[in-house]
Amino acid sequence: MRNIFIAYSLVMILAACGNSPKTETTAEITAIDSDSITLTQQQLNGVNVKFAQFTPRLIKPVIHANGAIKLLPESKAEVSSHISGKVERIYVREGMYVKKDQVLISISSFDVLELQNEYVSAKNETEFQLIEFERQSALKKRNMGVLADFQATKSKYQSAVIKEKTLKQKLEIIGIDTRLFNDLTNPNIQKTLDIKAPFSGYINKLNVHAGSLVQTETILAEIIDPTQLQAEVYVYEKDAELMQEGLPVTLNFVQKGIAPLSGKVLFVSRALDPVNKTITLHVQFTQPNNKEIHADMNIKAVITGISNSKPLLAIPSTTIYDDGDNKYIFVTMDPSKNQVGMKKFRIEILNEDEGYAVIKSIQQLPENCWVADNNVLAIEAERKKNE
Repeated sequence: MRNIFIAYSLVMILAACGNSPKTETTAEITAIDSDSITLTQQQLNGVNVKFAQFTPRLIKPVIHANGAIKLLPESKAEVSSHISGKVERIYVREGMYVKKDQVLISISSFDVLELQNEYVSAKNETEFQLIEFERQSALKKRNMGVLADFQATKSKYQSAVIKEKTLKQKLEIIGIDTRLFNDLTNPNIQKTLDIKAPFSGYINKLNVHAGSLVQTETILAEIIDPTQLQAEVYVYEKDAELMQEGLPVTLNFVQKGIAPLSGKVLFVSRALDPVNKTITLHVQFTQPNNKEIHADMNIKAVITGISNSKPLLAIPSTTIYDDGDNKYIFVTMDPSKNQVGMKKFRIEILNEDEGYAVIKSIQQLPENCWVADNNVLAIEAERKKNE
């Protein structure tokens, strides 16, 4: 409604200027064809219409693209167990904050008991083979032993050490402290396995309940760290050549309560999405202190692309009239005349930045022409009166 009122007001101003009896240069608009219009200098000045020419400029194109907030790969973890078993207890709930190494779930498993038993046996075997190896070494030094016995003992001892270390690492991988078995006469055998948080964050999903049977491929829970985020911006193929690392980006959130954020392109994907024909920009940004940013929020991004290496002929963006379907400019050969004849040309924008645009005209533009600038909506409104 406000736009209609403005357009109507501009038409009234033009009409008033054109009908002024005090001005000798007043002339009626002479229409050469439906796309032409003639206005007096008084009419043009009344609505503050200026004129501009094509000038060489280094254009820094502004690209508008959609995107979404995503978690960094290292800020999302799927928690699973290295062994099969049954869920005995769950200590957390979805949405709960947990610290690194906090116990999430306990699992009972015969495999846990068997692995601990194998480790204790291997540790005992290593100690026995060490004693025998030391005895054979002492005999060898005194030239009393048999070389074959010494070599066999050494081989058995080395095999026992390797087996003990392998089993120790298996226990450490599943989270059992091998210091529990320092006293081999009374080893502290664990009947359950504690599944711990790999980092501090929030429980996003819990996929099991008490009594669930789990396998090594079972995803028990999902943890996210919402402080580690990035924006993924999807740029169409036609603008891909304008993208590079380090470009500035403004992120606008669909949720109105979040102010626009500034960021920069950290990485540019080198593969084109076969369905959407887009490349992905990975954008780094700083989160605001007073607002929470969540993964999968939709955003609209404004990217300042690479400027062209050579100046291109451009006109101010304020010279372009957009009717919603097409874009136009109003062209004249001499804007200094008392009566300025103009013709409307349909154009396409090839490149643009915040203030200027490189265009292609659908029809051939005359050389050394001038283009109406500022408030071209008023010219279009007056032209329509003569259709």
